[in-house]
Amino acid sequence: NNAGIIIAGSIDQIGVDDLNYVLDVNIRGVTNGVQAAYPLMKEQGFGHIVNTSSMASLIPNGEGFSAYGTSKYAVIGLSLNLRVEAARHGVYVSALCPGVIDTPILKECGGKYGKSKSGLSQEAIDNFLDKIYASRFHPMAPTKFAAKTLKLVGKNKPIIIVPGWPWEMVYFWYRIFPSLD
Repeated sequence: NNAGIIIAGSIDQIGVDDLNYVLDVNIRGVTNGVQAAYPLMKEQGFGHIVNTSSMASLIPNGEGFSAYGTSKYAVIGLSLNLRVEAARHGVYVSALCPGVIDTPILKECGGKYGKSKSGLSQEAIDNFLDKIYASRFHPMAPTKFAAKTLKLVGKNKPIIIVPGWPWEMVYFWYRIFPSLD
């Protein structure tokens, strides 16, 4: 169950309309998927809903990503609460929190439907992405991501972080030392 766009920029830069757009796609896209699938799974007595959130829901991502992080944090809340509700009906629920995956959302200012209002040029964004690709946090290939994710879905974890290294460690340290943002 996957829906996501990024409109980068501080809250005052993106404005109300763009903030609502991010929330509509990233939250309501997921809730619409849940509303479509959950009643069927509940009726049949089994199933597994995997809602795509983001590492941005678990750790702050810095200036310019408050709207995105807020929307993905709501997906975590939905997933963890629905997990408790659905368990008695034989339905599992997990929240998938990808690290950096090599998908279009990384490029073109947040993918086909995203945009940047941060004032950064496409060249500056591309230079930043080049640094990410060259770092330890380099993006994982989508096929490798899918294989690892499916294995972890089979373990019915409430929160699935892929790739595990280094993102599970970053999340662990953030929970212990939240002031180190």
